[in-house]
Amino acid sequence: MIISRRTFQLSAAAAAGTALAAGRLNLAEATPTGGRRTGKTPTATETDTEITVDNGRIRAVISKEFEGRLISLKLGEQELIAEGGRGRFDQNVNILEPKIEIEQAPVSYRVDRADGQVMITVTLPPSTDAPYRRDRSYIFAADEPGFHLAPRFAHSAEHPAVSVEQHRFVWWVDPAIFTHASLEDDDFGKPWRRAAAQLPTPDELAAGPMVMDATYDLAGLGSGYARRCYTKYDWAISMRDHVVHGLYGRVDDHYIGAFAVLANRESFNGGPDRQDLTLHQTDAGPVLLLEPHATHYGAPFVNADGDWAKTYGPYFVYLGTADSPDQLRRDALQYADPKRHAELYDRSGLVGWVPTSQRATVRGRLNVRGATTRGAMVILSDDETAPQDTAAGFQYWTEVEADGSFRLDAVRPGSYRLTARRPGLWGEYVRDHVRIDGPTKINIDWRPEKNGRLLWQIGSPDGTSAEFAGAQQARRYDSMVDYSDRFRDGLDYRIGRNRSQDWYFTQKQQVDGQNVAPWRIHFDLDRQPRADDVFTLTISLAGWSLDSAVPNPGLPSNLTLSCNDGAPIVWDFGPDAPRGAIYRSANRARGFVRRFRLDPASLRRGANTLTLTVNQGIDNVVTQATYDALRLELA
Repeated sequence: MIISRRTFQLSAAAAAGTALAAGRLNLAEATPTGGRRTGKTPTATETDTEITVDNGRIRAVISKEFEGRLISLKLGEQELIAEGGRGRFDQNVNILEPKIEIEQAPVSYRVDRADGQVMITVTLPPSTDAPYRRDRSYIFAADEPGFHLAPRFAHSAEHPAVSVEQHRFVWWVDPAIFTHASLEDDDFGKPWRRAAAQLPTPDELAAGPMVMDATYDLAGLGSGYARRCYTKYDWAISMRDHVVHGLYGRVDDHYIGAFAVLANRESFNGGPDRQDLTLHQTDAGPVLLLEPHATHYGAPFVNADGDWAKTYGPYFVYLGTADSPDQLRRDALQYADPKRHAELYDRSGLVGWVPTSQRATVRGRLNVRGATTRGAMVILSDDETAPQDTAAGFQYWTEVEADGSFRLDAVRPGSYRLTARRPGLWGEYVRDHVRIDGPTKINIDWRPEKNGRLLWQIGSPDGTSAEFAGAQQARRYDSMVDYSDRFRDGLDYRIGRNRSQDWYFTQKQQVDGQNVAPWRIHFDLDRQPRADDVFTLTISLAGWSLDSAVPNPGLPSNLTLSCNDGAPIVWDFGPDAPRGAIYRSANRARGFVRRFRLDPASLRRGANTLTLTVNQGIDNVVTQATYDALRLELA
């Protein structure tokens, strides 16, 4: 299930109640492999090759020979990493300027002991091929069923500029234990993940043909997986309300689980709309992912060309046993409240963490002219930066209550952009240079965008294509197999006759390597347009995406509009705009909005046709337009 700010406390309370009723709230005493409670500071022993930490519940071994890789992890006496398994930090970073020779300093390892906790920090100094510093911290608290992760990047202006594309913690666990996935369903489409919880085996993936990156056809293999095709992209999720995902399996008479708990998402990139991967099976075993920064669905890079540093997280990895998979998930959810970890982080000494005493509560009230606040959100993002483009700094978001009030807790001091928006309303409220230095109250008076009398509208502006045909099935690799049969001759949509469900969620440029016919919107005007009429066409895209699993070619692309026989209007997209998004089992990605003035001379009384063509005259990049909503207004 999705855990939002409103529902978290109820869910956590229900989980606690269930555990109390079963006599299991003290997990250490109730689980066969949970270890014992000691109440003491975790022990940390160090040799030339490794560091071993024991906190009374888990025992972890961190390798000095592999830059801080996690090479052993035991829950009680149960080893969770099989031979060949490991947990490691990795990153994709591009160097944007000519390399310079940087004298390579050795990797260093630091053990900090404090009351009730141990923090291991692995530092990789800048090098010629990686001109930035990386600090990788593991935090272990006494008797806690898991551990915390906090990577830090630091770039100096004296080094070549870099672009940070992705970084994450990747944990390969024992395939003999972890056979199932636990992830809530999306807020669109029919629920399916519980039925598909049993993953294909590594051997099945090795035997099945790869039909796309990380995507396998399991036909004829007798797999227990519920779908013919398996892809890690089906297991992506929106970060807006997501806090827990994990892997689990049965050992003897109980279940063992490993869950990523993302209680603190302030350091994520891409705002609440970001989607990303959570877990997947590989031919070497299942993988649990914690990805604070990634760009799979169009979220932004960090371009560091000066002094910049950022600590991501911390994030918690929960390890436990239970009598059922549902109980495992409920137990993990108890660690999804940021307040539960605040004291630990405050006294950890983690570089880049802002203590609770220096953070602020932001309160306010939203008033929307002519509409309710139902479903509205308030977001703090990088100053002068849209939430979906936030990357370098920190971000916060919350739902607005029915009376318009909102509250954001534990906000770092800084200068932010404030954004308010509501599904179904065009545009958004934006205020830059909002300074947060202490308790702050903000009142918002928002007049939604209007450009005259509404002539027609397709869809509802909510940042997604979920209301259109095909979008409900988007979270599966083979969701568009029938596209060529349905739309080789394009799509004809008639205002007043068709409904939003008759519009398809994404318009392709090509089918089977051949350009296909454009899409057409047919509408009537009840009078001949005058020269001084202002026709405003607004198109909101839920994604502008590459059509297949290929690297971004870095070339311009366009969506071309034409009314009747009028001159074409070209919406140009930059070389970096198309990303691999929709083919990765999604119905939205990075959004784009544009307003066009239609020439009254191109319109006429009676029947009119608006034509939409993807990449007219362009064949060296293949893209598709995924629609959020379209409307035509007259002033």
